Amino acid sequence: MALQRLNAHRHDRTTHVDAQGEASTPTPAHAVRLRRLNRWQAETLREDLADLYVESSRAQEGEEYRAREAFLRRLTGAVRRSGFALLIGEDTAFAGCAYGFPVPRDGTWWRGFEGTLPQSVEQLTASGHVFAITEILVHPRTDERGLARRLTWKATSAIP
Repeated sequence: MALQRLNAHRHDRTTHVDAQGEASTPTPAHAVRLRRLNRWQAETLREDLADLYVESSRAQEGEEYRAREAFLRRLTGAVRRSGFALLIGEDTAFAGCAYGFPVPRDGTWWRGFEGTLPQSVEQLTASGHVFAITEILVHPRTDERGLARRLTWKATSAIP
């Protein structure tokens, strides 16, 4: 069973399909470029990613250090998970990022979920076709609309 995706395209953009069959939208030369990072690159750039987090979050003044440390703990935990994936958006600096990992098939991810979990979600989880994006950041200075959506789409595009 393939992972199902929903995607909303703006009617004022042309969508192209590349040689691998992936859709892409032409963007101006100054637009944010998306790039996957491996675990080693994520570890190497962890301080830069933490800077992006602090600059992108709404941490109360004086709480930035605590928020930064909490982000670094979450990132470190995610990097250690099997199937970890990180995508960054960059122009002249980091404009955003998204990361996550596949949800374990045993359903432990859903512990603490309030309410009844739909059977379709249970089935997808058991089949190994659920990927949790655990963090999405977009720097407030970026002027690219839809960057969070692009990061989400691209981060999950390599999932079988």
